Amino acid sequence: MLEPMTVELPPMGRGGKPRLLAVGVRPCGCREAERARAEREAQEAAEAAAREAAARRRAHERCGIPPKFLDAPAPDAATVSKALAGESFYVHGPVGTGKTSWAAGLAKAVRDAGRSVAFASSSRIKGELFGTFGPSRESEEALFARLRSPHLLVLDDLGKEPASRAVAAMLYRVMDERDGLMRPVAVTSNFSPQDLYVRLCGCGDESVADSIASRIVGMCGGNVIAMGGRDMRTLPEAGKGKR
Repeated sequence: MLEPMTVELPPMGRGGKPRLLAVGVRPCGCREAERARAEREAQEAAEAAAREAAARRRAHERCGIPPKFLDAPAPDAATVSKALAGESFYVHGPVGTGKTSWAAGLAKAVRDAGRSVAFASSSRIKGELFGTFGPSRESEEALFARLRSPHLLVLDDLGKEPASRAVAAMLYRVMDERDGLMRPVAVTSNFSPQDLYVRLCGCGDESVADSIASRIVGMCGGNVIAMGGRDMRTLPEAGKGKR
């Protein structure tokens, strides 16, 4: 609420009375006006927070994070700091122990810190590489550029399905390029690093499979995380967003 601001002018003529002139308005200091002002400011703050949250969610979606995992919590601050500093991670364990949720949370935190992120599964890479009619040079180069460019690349469910030669070659090219550029990766898999090599051999080229596995181990160093426990997807409520 507003109240007028006035100034007193000298009287006109002999015996005249002082005059009041309105020069503006100012916020009313009464209790009712203060309450209304506080409510308005709280509403404006809530609307601003909602707009900011919506903008963050759109940014997460553009990274490729699956809708199911857009609400995944961030890992501990030390892990996020490592990713921002360029350290890589390899997270493995049985199905349903929270690997994808962990990776999505890390991807969101890195993106919220202002860094670029790409989130892709091995099956998605295969689908984008082959498209409808099989691999083409244009699709290969576009995919390679998208996977090499961001600060953090999340490779989810690596080894879930047997890799073709084309997919294995793309993976090695991406890992080799990112290693040279010192850009981190966060890899999740149902397989330990040793078992991943065996799985990747399904591409038919053991040397490429060995190169991919060796590159991942070399990049991740001591940041190899084994997740265990029960399949979170079988637990009520607690399993939401776990994979």
